[in-house]
Amino acid sequence: MPKVLIRTSLIQKIIIYLTMPLLILYYSLESQFLLKNETNAVVKRCDGKLKAHKNAVISRDIPVSAVKEVSKRYGVSINDVVMTVMSNVLK
Repeated sequence: MPKVLIRTSLIQKIIIYLTMPLLILYYSLESQFLLKNETNAVVKRCDGKLKAHKNAVISRDIPVSAVKEVSKRYGVSINDVVMTVMSNVLK
């Protein structure tokens, strides 16, 4: 692998050597003490905090034979039928 050399002036080197420890200190302190509110990646609630409350829905079963019949009628795969049903449920 070829080495890439970047020419830096003396002033640039001094600035880099002086600022890097400060940046490392800043980011380590930020991660320890300045934590932001936890947010849910799926649904952001009004206050932005994660909740233990979960929603669940129970529906009637759909027989596999009905899914196979629909897939044969429309000439699509069983997966296409299931994904179509699930996407309509989530809308």
